[in-house]
Amino acid sequence: MLGFLLCVMILVLATPAVATDGVLEINQTCALETGCFPGDLPGLPITIDRDQPASYRLTSSLTNGDPNLSAIEIRDEHVTLDLNGFSINGPTTCSGSPLDCENSGSGSGITTDMERIGISVRNGVLRGNGGNGLSLGNDARVEGVLAVSNGASGIEVRQGSLVKDCRAVRNGASGIVIGAESVASQLVASDNGTTGITSFRGSSILDSASNRNGSFGITGTVGMTIRNNTVSLNKADGIFVEFSFDGASTITGNTVHAND
Repeated sequence: MLGFLLCVMILVLATPAVATDGVLEINQTCALETGCFPGDLPGLPITIDRDQPASYRLTSSLTNGDPNLSAIEIRDEHVTLDLNGFSINGPTTCSGSPLDCENSGSGSGITTDMERIGISVRNGVLRGNGGNGLSLGNDARVEGVLAVSNGASGIEVRQGSLVKDCRAVRNGASGIVIGAESVASQLVASDNGTTGITSFRGSSILDSASNRNGSFGITGTVGMTIRNNTVSLNKADGIFVEFSFDGASTITGNTVHAND
């Protein structure tokens, strides 16, 4: 009888917490004590590797004391992660002018293999992670995220992605990095260690602000659209875009003021 009860308890602990809407839940307790899903071992990083598209939701903030360890690793494609207003907190602190990040490292708040596509992250805070706050691959979508005081870049996505309504403040490297043919809108990048918003060929940066960063306000390569942004008080050029006959850029309606 005792053996039967023990088996039942093990099965219960191994079963992922599933909300009534079918979303799998992530929190500090399951991360450290049992693992949050089958295949996710106790301890960080929380590993999303179930070989199927799925939706996940934080039900508590996560705390990670190791700057070289990521908090969440996503190894599936077409995953949606709702931070649900919570934060992923690491041990790094960035302050001063020029910006200095203490206890930085290689771990990210959320990271994925760069070949994984179609990952969405929304609605929460990435604070004090040793490396990037958030690092995703192609066709990513990031909305409503604050990245603050991370040791490297705040938010980084690759080709064909969308970044909207996000803020990046006091990160050690660039505030926000978007890959080629991506769209970024309604962003605020301020007081980051290097460039506020870094972008690549054929991308659009719209209706955003990039202020008081340690290098350029906004950078791009060729074929850019940079429209209706406010760029001020950065330590290098406000907007810097490469010149090329192969891909003309459109830069219009921006307010560019008091950059070094």
